[in-house]
Amino acid sequence: MPGLEAMDYVMPGKVIKLGANGKIILSYLQSCIRETISGGVVVVGVEQSKVSLADIQTAKVDCVGSHPPFLYA
Repeated sequence: MPGLEAMDYVMPGKVIKLGANGKIILSYLQSCIRETISGGVVVVGVEQSKVSLADIQTAKVDCVGSHPPFLYA
């Protein structure tokens, strides 16, 4: 994905256009939410993403601290 690498911190407000075949995993360390998002457009939030035309699966995970969202893939 241009401009993003695995394990990057992603600031709230960042728009990520995945297209039809794109996929990312975002972990929100403040809310302890991990999102697996396929396709569409993602707007990175503070505690969770807003998505359009995307499939999103969320899970509660163990975490500590208050950091920006973390991109895993």
